[in-house]
Amino acid sequence: MEGVLQPAPGDFLPIWNVTDWTIERRLLSFLTAVDDLAFGRSGDIFDLAGGAQQRAVGDGSLVRRFTAQSAIAVSPDGSKLLGDASANARVYRIVDGTVLQTLHHSSTVVGLAYSPVGTLVATGTADGKITFWNPDSGDLVRVLPARSFAQLYLRFSPNGELLVSAGRDGAIICVWRVSDGSLLRTLASESTSLKGLAISPDSQLLASSGDSSNVEIWRLSDGTLQHLLRGHVGPVSTVAFSSDGELLGSGGWDRTLRFWRTADWSNLRTYDQATGLGCISIAFSVDRSKFLYGTQDGTLVMARRHD
Repeated sequence: MEGVLQPAPGDFLPIWNVTDWTIERRLLSFLTAVDDLAFGRSGDIFDLAGGAQQRAVGDGSLVRRFTAQSAIAVSPDGSKLLGDASANARVYRIVDGTVLQTLHHSSTVVGLAYSPVGTLVATGTADGKITFWNPDSGDLVRVLPARSFAQLYLRFSPNGELLVSAGRDGAIICVWRVSDGSLLRTLASESTSLKGLAISPDSQLLASSGDSSNVEIWRLSDGTLQHLLRGHVGPVSTVAFSSDGELLGSGGWDRTLRFWRTADWSNLRTYDQATGLGCISIAFSVDRSKFLYGTQDGTLVMARRHD
């Protein structure tokens, strides 16, 4: 095993019961930041912490390693993993780790996303380009008009009609139509550096976060800012909707994880995750029963959601 991925002896992760926050059982923690997270359809965990790992959901044990540096994405059927590797993006078959396709770029890949229809992926590169690819054939489908800066954050809408992107070009969020690659609108965030994007399961709302302490809720159909969720102290690094759309999770540099009820946008619960550095990634399971979050100091926590 590579050194940065070795468990710290005697260091454990709590698995919390969301109802009363009691510890159910413990997993090992790791020595590098957990930059990205995803659940597979079978419930397996995928984390990006000095490389991409697949872990068993039951005990967090390592199943397989994949090459990835900045981002990971799981195909909607759970059979493939997309990961970046310098100026390439690779499509892996999860069951055995085989590289099915290598998508070659002229610039470093810094962001990626898997379309919910499964026949399209998007990659963002350091030169500001966003490219659509067929992950099965490896064919280039379309290159979107380049932005001024690297597009780090890419999200397809669950209905597959839109792609939302943001990068290092300050407060600008771009909404693209997937069918023809046209830029429908730009949204001006109050954050000067965006860090998190999430689209609701019904494809109606976008949550964004960044160096502002607020979470922004936008209506995608016309770009109207609907709500500002206040509560974090300092930058908000990550946002994610639960698969049923009932909750939005947000994590920030203030070490707190907050759950917002989407029916009225009230702060349902705030959890101080009690590690030395901030929460930088969060993901909900497809079956809505669990969520993951990761921190800058290498903590990866799985919690169970109980209604």
